[in-house]
Amino acid sequence: MLEYGQYPAWTYGEDGFMIGDDPPPELEAYPDILERLDHIADTYYNLFVDTPKVFEYRGFATAEEANEFSRMAHETCRMVDDAIGHIYRVVDDIRVTGSDSDADMPRRDTT
Repeated sequence: MLEYGQYPAWTYGEDGFMIGDDPPPELEAYPDILERLDHIADTYYNLFVDTPKVFEYRGFATAEEANEFSRMAHETCRMVDDAIGHIYRVVDDIRVTGSDSDADMPRRDTT
């Protein structure tokens, strides 16, 4: 799930409570994945207007941009699963407003 102001990789404890939104330390061995996660975060943050007087969702300029972002975010989630899925349960719960390809994207929960 993407949330404004939070990193796009959330870690939960066994009790189901969020530990943090920093990348798991095991991802330090995968700078390409960290770079992609940073790009996802930056792109998502820039979809909003956040000033002292206004906070609103601006969204993608085109459906093509939304589709490309959705594809890259889901692909990155698969990369995270391939890299550390043997340690963590990786859940792909990414939904991108404005992406027509996202509607058919299967949710991936690798338990």
